[in-house]
Amino acid sequence: MSLFPSNPDIFVNKTGSDPIASSDPNNSFDAIEAIQGFIGASGNAQSKMTTLMNAFRFSSQPVPTTSYIDTDTIGIEGKGVVMHSGSSSYVIKYNAVASTLALSIGLDAGTEAAEGWYYVWLTGDGATTTYGAVFSTVSALPLPSSTYAMLIGAVLNSNSDILSYYQRKDMFMWDVSVRVISALSAAVWSTAITCGSGMPAISRYALFNLYAKENDSVRAAIWIKPNGSVGSTKAADGLRVESGTSTAEIASERWCFTDNAQQIQFQNESSDVAGDIRIRGYLIDV
Repeated sequence: MSLFPSNPDIFVNKTGSDPIASSDPNNSFDAIEAIQGFIGASGNAQSKMTTLMNAFRFSSQPVPTTSYIDTDTIGIEGKGVVMHSGSSSYVIKYNAVASTLALSIGLDAGTEAAEGWYYVWLTGDGATTTYGAVFSTVSALPLPSSTYAMLIGAVLNSNSDILSYYQRKDMFMWDVSVRVISALSAAVWSTAITCGSGMPAISRYALFNLYAKENDSVRAAIWIKPNGSVGSTKAADGLRVESGTSTAEIASERWCFTDNAQQIQFQNESSDVAGDIRIRGYLIDV
């Protein structure tokens, strides 16, 4: 017979004389006591439950957004994150306010190069509950300067200046588009064109600026496709304009995947006299 509710203290411990005695008012198992220890007395959250809930909540959010401040400095959004060491070990960190990171003093190793990509990492070693940040040439764990880390973005250094950009979640847009190639392909699909000048190693999907010009009173046209694609056709995937005058120019934007090596192919009409492909923006995979 149950003691509930006649006995106000129904949560009792097991004893040596009764190995199945427990906090259960029906004296059948000790699950209730285990649950009470996990969620806390009177329904209050214990530290383990709070940690677990924060881990779920922070993991479901986008990574902290970065923002361009000047040619040496970026801003980093303050929020909660879960970062790992590349194995099964995790830590939770929380920054209540935004912070800044300067390339001239924020490198994890070495000295600043005038040209090239730098990846933005949050770091979480030590007992502190907040995260730090560094720039690194490394784009995947392990990070040499920190066991626990999270990759949140990248910046492009040009002539020792960070190029201006905008970010919203995993989307980056250049203030001024970055050239990939300025050439013609003689009315055939080009060889593989590498796009790493305008998109970091953590991206395979970019917004391309396309431009073509002709002066033979025929047509200007330009197409792009992922390198090696056999499904793309000129009519479906390109830009083309007929010209009735001495000169025709076209320019537009198109999202396109690259292959795993960040390469595309392009083709223009044989009458084109100029062509230009640039990257306007890209999505990152972190």
